Amino acid sequence: MKPLLPAIASLLLFSACSNQTAAPIHAPGSSSGPAILGGEKVSAQDDVASVTALLVDVKQGAICTASILSDRWLLTAAHCVEGKAASDLVVGFTLDMDQLLQEGTTAERRLVSRAVAHPQFQETNKTFLAMTEKAKAEGKELSRAEVDGVKDWGDIALVELKEAIPTSYQPARLLPENAVLEKNQSVTLAGYGRVGSEPTAASGVLYRVNVQIQEPLWGSTEVLMNQTDGRGACHGDSGGPAYAVDQNGRLLLFGITSRGVGDGDVECITSAAYTNLNHYRSWIREVSGL
Repeated sequence: MKPLLPAIASLLLFSACSNQTAAPIHAPGSSSGPAILGGEKVSAQDDVASVTALLVDVKQGAICTASILSDRWLLTAAHCVEGKAASDLVVGFTLDMDQLLQEGTTAERRLVSRAVAHPQFQETNKTFLAMTEKAKAEGKELSRAEVDGVKDWGDIALVELKEAIPTSYQPARLLPENAVLEKNQSVTLAGYGRVGSEPTAASGVLYRVNVQIQEPLWGSTEVLMNQTDGRGACHGDSGGPAYAVDQNGRLLLFGITSRGVGDGDVECITSAAYTNLNHYRSWIREVSGL
């Protein structure tokens, strides 16, 4: 979803990147514009299908991905909701955005009661903008290393629905708070974003993919994923889940898609930073009461 500040939109965040034609619900009208790179479509029988939702900014025509925390609460990225009115947001429960736009569709959607971004995101935003303005005053741009050096964004938000989620959906299982993530550990990502790094790659369909953890502690509150083999997250996957897999094959939610790291002219092919939600469990409890 297009973030509040243009500097971040152009440099960092995995937001949806197309302004698509308005449709009856004023959502992006086609998935032919700018999902997960190198992944596979999620089927209705897949565990990911019942715990993931599509977050649509109906005012700007942009999309993000969200994970179900309870019957009324979802988790997503702060940059997906920062500065937005709850009335601008709609949550779709579907594997394909186009299903929401069809006449007589059975795909369900919910209105948003409120969206709460973590305050750390706004503070980090201010720091980053100050860096950008200082560089501009000196007649230069921030280097990729300087941009990537800003870590621990607090890119996490809670979205409260006006009505309960559909009965066919359920909350995601969370990774235990004392669990330790490891370098090269295989994890599962999911999202509705681009399926390729090029701007015209389709979006709006839920995909999943397995990647490896590059750095389990990227800063103190983030995890870095390796995307150098052509698999990973891209625009529109913002706010989407990262799952560890337990010994029984169950998916355990721990991460929230935030931004690209180390990319040059071609996006989404180097690394991706994920917010580790376990660092924010007390804040989640405080806001949601869960």
